[in-house]
Amino acid sequence: MIAIEDFTRYGNCFFTFIYILGNIQYRSGVMFKTACSDEDFKKTFPMIQNTLLWLEQNIESINMLVENNLPPQADLTVFKEQQVVSFSLIINENHDPPEIHLAYGGDGVYLTATIIDKQLDFVGLNEYS
Repeated sequence: MIAIEDFTRYGNCFFTFIYILGNIQYRSGVMFKTACSDEDFKKTFPMIQNTLLWLEQNIESINMLVENNLPPQADLTVFKEQQVVSFSLIINENHDPPEIHLAYGGDGVYLTATIIDKQLDFVGLNEYS
């Protein structure tokens, strides 16, 4: 299993945690679309671990997919200088595999990507950068 540390609950639907992806330590979050009891969380924890393990094992392939699906207005040279600066998971009420949301940037967030069912679903520039 992988190491996920310091799970902290914030309200009924959101937890933060510390996780190392590549060589970088992140404080990330898991958001549930509906209220999540401690018992529900324990039931979904293996799915969270499996999702993070899949992300860790596939991050290079994911980065290539994102690069190959950049929006037309994105600058490939700028993207190649970016790294994953943040990621989070969203768990739907039917407990399908979590959506994975990635943010790429340097000094800020340049673009975001969403993965649903282990498939790249969305890549878009950050409108606020």
